Order: sequence, then C-alpha cells, then structure tokens
Amino acid sequence: MKRIIAPLLATLALSSPLYALDLVPFGTSGAWQVFSDPNHDNNCVAQVQYDDGSFLRLGFLDKGTRTSIVSFSPAWKEFKLHHKYEVAYQVDDAAAIIAPAKGIQVDNMPGVEMVFDTGDLFGTLVTGKVLTFIANGNTVVQQSLDGSAAAIEMATACEAGLK
Repeated sequence: MKRIIAPLLATLALSSPLYALDLVPFGTSGAWQVFSDPNHDNNCVAQVQYDDGSFLRLGFLDKGTRTSIVSFSPAWKEFKLHHKYEVAYQVDDAAAIIAPAKGIQVDNMPGVEMVFDTGDLFGTLVTGKVLTFIANGNTVVQQSLDGSAAAIEMATACEAGLK
C-alpha cells in the first residue's frame, strides 16, 4: 500500500501550480482582499477581481524589501508561461515605465508578473485611477486602481504584523 500512496503523493505535490491560490485571508478593504502567502515567506498581497474574471495583485516580496505587480487577464493570452517580456505600466496619464515581466498563469488565467527591487513602489500606484499595461507599443489591459490606497495600507499592516 505504501508503494502506491507515496508515488501518488509525490506526483500531486509536484503538479501544484506555481501561483496556486493557497493564500490566507487577512482582511478586506472595499473590493480588495488582502492575503498572506504561506508559500512565499508569508509575504502579503492586495488583490482585486474584476467583472470579467481578471484580477490585479500588488504584493510584497522578501520581507517587504521588494514589491510586485501581477496582472491576470485573458488579454495576456499571447504571453507564454515563464517567458520574459518587456512590459510598460502607466498610472493614469503619467509617463509609462518599462520593466521586465514574466508570463505566469493561475487556474488557466494568463498573466504577467513584474518584480521591483524596492519596497516603496506602491506610492504612485495608489494615487491613480487606472493602471495600464503596454507591450510592443499596444495597450494590453487597463485595470482600475479604485480603493487601492486603503488596500495597500492594509497589506502594509499585514506585512508588518507577520514578520
């Protein structure tokens, strides 16, 4: 019996998606939810889901020394899993900022992850209304930032409380 169960458990463990939603709820702020991620050192993320099923995550990494912007949307369907891209993000009418991005996926929803070596990236984001992602000179997706200021404040409290 052990010979059958052990390989089965190993197979299940190895087949878990990299960005699985094994997140632990911390709180809510309007439409935004704040989670800690036990798979990534209990770093905290603020996430909002939109009517079309797409969602946006603003998260902390490496005990708050780095940050990430993660966008999931059917609009990212041309972006391949684990491939690297140059993607620009733009808050409202501010200048677009080009950053490296990696193709990711959760539950068959394609997306990109942008990681930044700063813990204070979110200041400019939370003052805006719309976050636009641009690749190859074309707008890929626009996602609302409504309520993000309070959500990032809660995620910051989450990050401070869990470290």
